[in-house]
Amino acid sequence: LKMEAQSDPPLRDVQVYLRDGRIQIYGTAKAGSVSTTALVSLALVVNSDGSIKFEIDKADFGPIPVPDKLLESLSGGLNEAFTGQFGSLASGFKVTNAAIADGQMTIIGAVTR
Repeated sequence: LKMEAQSDPPLRDVQVYLRDGRIQIYGTAKAGSVSTTALVSLALVVNSDGSIKFEIDKADFGPIPVPDKLLESLSGGLNEAFTGQFGSLASGFKVTNAAIADGQMTIIGAVTR
């Protein structure tokens, strides 16, 4: 929804699938005058301290895979954005497990006050 609100979003016609332990994001990407399909596949990882982070394990721009170094950078940016948006809401809450399958994402945790 946030991308749709942008005047020139990085992805259009976005579809998100929750399956096989991954969040898979498909869309149409545009770079300059080139427009092609795009895929970003990421996992939700539970850290030992009860926080969560995203790990992008695959991204393709058309037939071209995104290099691993760029995947690491994208993962870092996504985690910073998520932490900034929701970090204060997670205070006093420890995630113990997360699962993604069959169109659903389940996050289990406990209050730690």
